Amino acid sequence: KAKLVSVVPHLICDIIAKEKKSIGLSIEAVKLTNIILGDEANHDLDPSDAVCLASKELEDNMEFLLVSAGDFELQAGMVELIVRLLPCASRFTKAPQYFIDKFVSQAFREISMEDFEAGCRHFLNTLNESQKEKRSVTSIPCYSAHFGTLQV
Repeated sequence: KAKLVSVVPHLICDIIAKEKKSIGLSIEAVKLTNIILGDEANHDLDPSDAVCLASKELEDNMEFLLVSAGDFELQAGMVELIVRLLPCASRFTKAPQYFIDKFVSQAFREISMEDFEAGCRHFLNTLNESQKEKRSVTSIPCYSAHFGTLQV
C-alpha cells in the first residue's frame, strides 16, 4: 500500500483535476486514490512532498472541480479525498476561501470523518443548490426514510 502512494499525485493531477476526462474514469480514479490513502493521515507530510503538491492543486480549484464534476458520486469521492488530504484545522479556516457562498462554506466546515456520509451529503446538497441554473448535478435531500412502517 505504501508503494502505491507514489501514484496518488498522478491520479489527482492527471485524472481527477483535469476537466476533459470521462466521469467514469474520474470516479474510478477517486475511488482508487481514497483506497490507497485509506485511513492514513497525510497531514504531517513535507510541504514539498508530491502528495501535498497534488492536494494543493485540488485546493486551488476545489469549488470549480466540485461544481463541474457532473456526477454526485464523483463529487462525494472528491470530498472524501479532500477531507483525507487536508487537516481539519486547515479546512475550517480556509473554507471561506474555497467557497464564496457562506452557507456552502459552513456546510464544508461541518464535515467530519466520524459522520462523513451525512456531512458530505449535506454539503453537496448545499453546494449544488447554490449553483441554481449553472448546476451540473441535481441532488434531492432525503428528509426521512421508511422501511415498511419503520422510520430509519
